[in-house]
Amino acid sequence: QLAQDEAARLSTELRTSQEAREELSAELLSKQTKHADSHSKAQELIEAAKESATAAETMLQAERAKLAEAKAANERLEGSLQESERAREELLADLDAVTARLDEARAHLVEAEAALSAASSNATKSSNELAALRQVLEEKRADAESQRATAERLASSVAALEKQLKSSAGSGPNGVWQIDDDVDMPAPPFGIDHPVIKEVFDNWTQEKRMLDFVTQWCKTVCETSRIPAEDKLELHNLTREVAQGFSQLVIPILRRARPDLDIQVQKRMTALYSLRIKARRAAEPDMSDI
Repeated sequence: QLAQDEAARLSTELRTSQEAREELSAELLSKQTKHADSHSKAQELIEAAKESATAAETMLQAERAKLAEAKAANERLEGSLQESERAREELLADLDAVTARLDEARAHLVEAEAALSAASSNATKSSNELAALRQVLEEKRADAESQRATAERLASSVAALEKQLKSSAGSGPNGVWQIDDDVDMPAPPFGIDHPVIKEVFDNWTQEKRMLDFVTQWCKTVCETSRIPAEDKLELHNLTREVAQGFSQLVIPILRRARPDLDIQVQKRMTALYSLRIKARRAAEPDMSDI
């Protein structure tokens, strides 16, 4: 009986032990399964982490490249800013120079405006004088035209009359050279190049050679320190008005221009007038023998 009980007990313990072993095996299998699942998940997580790390590395490299580009762009920008600053300083220097020149130009403009105002005033005065002189000249020209018409009517008898006067040169005032008293007049307020003087010359003759010679003779006296090579000038066939123009305008201008000369004038009256003008140094003999 004891042996049976012992055997039953052992059998029970064996079954218990087998059950326990099966439970342990089941538990171990469960744990192994869980461990395998955990290992698989861990492997998956590791792979995911590797992929994330790779992606992060790629992004980091991209960010580093962008940073390098940004740094290079920043350096270029700083270079451009420095260039811009230098250009601005140069522009400011140029602006200062231009401002200085502008101020100088404004000062010159003020001076020019003042000079222009003075010149305008003088021009107005000269214009008024010229208008008055032109009016006188027109009157003289009308008289000259009248005298010229008379001279043309008398042209046929001039040659005979001159021949007659030459034969009786010393018999009376006509045909005799006399000192011209009309030349003792104040000089007009203009020079030998004035249009009024040109009108006097043009009313005397239209022959260009004679006009050029007389004009050059007068300019040599007025504009140089010399005496013309031909110191004596004879003018013939002058109307009374033209003779007065030479005596009262041209001769006073010559004397005013050359106070170092003794400019003497003789006049002879025939049908028309003739003038002798001689320029000599003040210390030379008079022209009584010309």
